Amino acid sequence: MDDGDPGRGIEKDARLQACREQVDRMRVERTQPEGLSGLIATRQLDRTGVIAMELIEATASQPGDFISVCTARSFRSVKRVAVELWLDVPEEAVPWNAEGATLRGRAGEDLTGVTVWQDATVTRGTERRVVVEAEAPENEARSSFVLKLWGTGGRHAVTLGNVTFP
Repeated sequence: MDDGDPGRGIEKDARLQACREQVDRMRVERTQPEGLSGLIATRQLDRTGVIAMELIEATASQPGDFISVCTARSFRSVKRVAVELWLDVPEEAVPWNAEGATLRGRAGEDLTGVTVWQDATVTRGTERRVVVEAEAPENEARSSFVLKLWGTGGRHAVTLGNVTFP
């Protein structure tokens, strides 16, 4: 319903233009291939491919932890690193979703471009996967890192020390 307010029309036009710009950005992003083809096209892979490593020592949960880490693996490509975590919450715990993460090196430096992807909400008695990815050329990925992953509102953090990359 138009109440004759010219400000509403301008606001509506601005929102419509913002939506058009977002669609244009999404179209551009979709022109790049996904999967391994995308990694090759963006020069994220070299002849060694993606290298993986089990993080056996990093999976020990601390007493009183809200979330347990069932399995942890690290990965490295030419310019990026990732940590795959399989998480579980105790039967009495509430469902959990990852909100953010940091990967901090020994000297206190944080890796940049950190993203978090989660396949589903971590619920009671079910293992769910969370992947933390960051920018890190090979020479920056040769240190030991502390991974801190937290849920909504910074609550129920998971911390893994001695995270290394292959």
